[in-house]
Amino acid sequence: MPSNDGSFLDHPPSSAGDGSYRDQERLGQWIAESVLEEASGTGTGDGGGNCYGDLPKDTYFAGSLIPSDEAELSGLSEDLQSKLSPTAIQAEFLFDPRSVDRLTVTVSGNVYYRSFPTYEEQFERSVSGVPSEDEDDHDTDQQKGEFTTVYRRISFESEPIDIEVPDNEIVQEGEAVTTEIRRQVLETLQRRLQERIQSADAANSEPPVWRSMADVSVPTTVQIDDGEGGTQSITIEADKYSGDYQFPPSLFEDIPADVRRTMYESLVEEIASRGGPVKTPWGLDVQCEFYDDEDYVRGL
Repeated sequence: MPSNDGSFLDHPPSSAGDGSYRDQERLGQWIAESVLEEASGTGTGDGGGNCYGDLPKDTYFAGSLIPSDEAELSGLSEDLQSKLSPTAIQAEFLFDPRSVDRLTVTVSGNVYYRSFPTYEEQFERSVSGVPSEDEDDHDTDQQKGEFTTVYRRISFESEPIDIEVPDNEIVQEGEAVTTEIRRQVLETLQRRLQERIQSADAANSEPPVWRSMADVSVPTTVQIDDGEGGTQSITIEADKYSGDYQFPPSLFEDIPADVRRTMYESLVEEIASRGGPVKTPWGLDVQCEFYDDEDYVRGL
């Protein structure tokens, strides 16, 4: 039993190295890691690093950033905005300016891009496009098939960024000192992220990157492989609210799985051929400010 002057973890008993204690420690670590992965989208669980159904920014909240222009239009106070939907992450640290003249910063994280779902994601993870037998409304004329919403994760890490520490005399003047940094590293990183999107779109092993409705005129008629050596004409429309593609809900009903796969992959390929991949304008920036803190310098 633990003593009364603290918790079991704070003051482990003399037998802390036994199997029971180690099991508790592992369980605690597993719970903490699971919660963090779920909140930040950094895990590799059932989704395999993909985000299904909602926007990543609406799914993950730990360490999630939004573009600064969205923050300006949110209508929230600056304090509330920084808590609910921050546009930046800040790290604060102290150092002795007499022993440090240069800092090295590495930027890492995850970004997401939308793509068409694979056959498995469309028909095994979701019932999108195939009305459920449990639906109250069986009037298929009023229903539309839609693609499952899928965002795929790309992890990144920049090259080291060197930041020069200003002279201590300048910092001691009382005003914050902002140091210029070499932005070529960030520009290169942004370009490489876009190149990875292009590579994913061109890879036969990956589903195509999402196409904007603005680049694909709808409603439109596409010819797809009917899985039996012929073609079939399909009318594609757009949802008036989300702008997502819609196809006849009965398109994939009551057909063998191999035929359904052929028709589905033909549909995705035909839509993707009518426009270029959506390019997300990710923006990355690093700023470093220095303040006097008695015998030390405080960096932000």
